[in-house]
Amino acid sequence: MTEIYPKGEFPKMFAQCRRVAYQPALYKCEGMVFCHLNRYGQGERIILPLADDGILGDGILGATKYQSLGSTRTADPPYTESWFPL
Repeated sequence: MTEIYPKGEFPKMFAQCRRVAYQPALYKCEGMVFCHLNRYGQGERIILPLADDGILGDGILGATKYQSLGSTRTADPPYTESWFPL
């Protein structure tokens, strides 16, 4: 993950993914889901746990749908997070 996420975003994303896998839980968010190298996008993201043995989380599956806002950043859309323990 350190190779694909910006340095400032890695700790937050890692904590979210870790919680999804080990709690386990489903994560959903809406709002500004992409912000890197002066490129912005708003949309939705989900992260789901994976378990090779069907019990203990050992991976995640994530999907993001967003609309590019380009390089012009206006006021951030509202950001909401939802957690659903499994």
